[in-house]
Amino acid sequence: MDLIFDEENRVRIVGSMTVRKQVLLPVGVRLRGIRFRPGRLASFLKMDACELVDKLQELRTFPLEEWLQRSCVLTPGQRALDFLAERHGNVDLDWVAGQAGLSVRHFRRVSLERTGLSPKHLARVLRFRRAQSLRRHSGTAWSALAVDCGYYDQAHLIRDWREFTGMSPMAEFSNRAAEPSD
Repeated sequence: MDLIFDEENRVRIVGSMTVRKQVLLPVGVRLRGIRFRPGRLASFLKMDACELVDKLQELRTFPLEEWLQRSCVLTPGQRALDFLAERHGNVDLDWVAGQAGLSVRHFRRVSLERTGLSPKHLARVLRFRRAQSLRRHSGTAWSALAVDCGYYDQAHLIRDWREFTGMSPMAEFSNRAAEPSD
């Protein structure tokens, strides 16, 4: 989840995104944002993240000073989500739940409350984000990239790529190459 601040000090919260969503902004608009680790923002705001999946919502107020000063006490569920994020989704979810002292069902409930996604879906998103980042910065071959990011094979990587971006990997990178640079 993300927080986005605009020039008029309005704050918007971006929920977990499971599909590509394009937002058009007027020319010259400047935004600042904060990306949170999975589950962190929802626990601070004391809200159910399921309500924000695939949505952008304006917050009436955001206690930024309180948030910056507040110490974050990590629950077992949050530690499990952090571990999942650190491993880019490449870990046995039953094992993670057990290590956190949670049942698999309780870990699923915590993940849904805090991220809006099941642990399995969150793991897919994290694995995909890593693949996308590595591809942008290294140009690694698709088959090697799939293996490096924990995919069973290249076809699974391409399936996730299409689902999360709405286009094939080659189409996305072809579009980027055609865009003018600043």
